[in-house]
Amino acid sequence: MTVDHLYPRITATGPSQKRDMVWQDLLEFGATGATPMELAARLLRDGKATGTVEGCAVRLMPLLEELVGMVGEHRTERAGERFRARRLAGS
Repeated sequence: MTVDHLYPRITATGPSQKRDMVWQDLLEFGATGATPMELAARLLRDGKATGTVEGCAVRLMPLLEELVGMVGEHRTERAGERFRARRLAGS
């Protein structure tokens, strides 16, 4: 049985660190953003996740939803199934 893990090398248990890493990885998709499945596929390809694309996408959803609701210098927007990370001007 395959276990789905995001950022398995991170030993810190706080959700904020993984949330920040998700934002950084989402930022790499640029203006087009990514769906959870696209982001999960890249994380798996880059060795930042283990398991299946579908399982990792499910694990990404709560983190992505949290990012959309957060206010600060890092923004995450959602348009349908796509999420897009961006920095505010001056950050």
